[in-house]
Amino acid sequence: AIIGGETASLPGIIKDFDLAGTGIGFVDIDKIISGADIEPGNVLIGINSNGLHSNGYSLARKAIFEDAGLTIDDKMPNGETTIGEELIRPTELYVKPIVALFEKEYNINGLAHITGGGFTNLRRLKKGVGYEITDLPETPEIFKLIYEQNVDIKEMYKVFNMGIGFVVIAEEDEAEKIMDTLKEYCQCQIIGKVTDDEKIVVKAFEGSTIEY
Repeated sequence: AIIGGETASLPGIIKDFDLAGTGIGFVDIDKIISGADIEPGNVLIGINSNGLHSNGYSLARKAIFEDAGLTIDDKMPNGETTIGEELIRPTELYVKPIVALFEKEYNINGLAHITGGGFTNLRRLKKGVGYEITDLPETPEIFKLIYEQNVDIKEMYKVFNMGIGFVVIAEEDEAEKIMDTLKEYCQCQIIGKVTDDEKIVVKAFEGSTIEY
């Protein structure tokens, strides 16, 4: 029996199917972080991604190969890697930094993996609150390249992680301690806050403000 994971349909890549599984663990009920404790004024601590993180490849392939006419051997605009190297970059894993937070027993109100769906994944945490994301790190070059192929900026932030792979939500007075621990493993910063408006508002890298 498959108790987790997914069976993905990838006609552009795999002729048959891709079977993915997941691990199941146990936690004391009083230690479950469900998102119920999230309140307006809490801060969003964003952990950097290292690229696409296995999401949005249909749009990425269309933009890069069909629309831009590039190949896997072409250099990225910054000249540091090829298109192919960027597309097969392994997804950053956040197990070690997040487990380190648990071991420190910080007061964490919410956790969100920013995968397919981008920042709209935050909506799964708690109803009745919103999120204002205003201070994102430098956007990785791969996303800028895709955007330059006339992809709508609102779609970019809904399909891709745009440089943030994981979000930790906590009270403001806990943020510095949490970031000190995270920085032993990865790059992170405060990227925004929880609001009492149910909208998700993002300040995009090209200067616009978008809402979901």
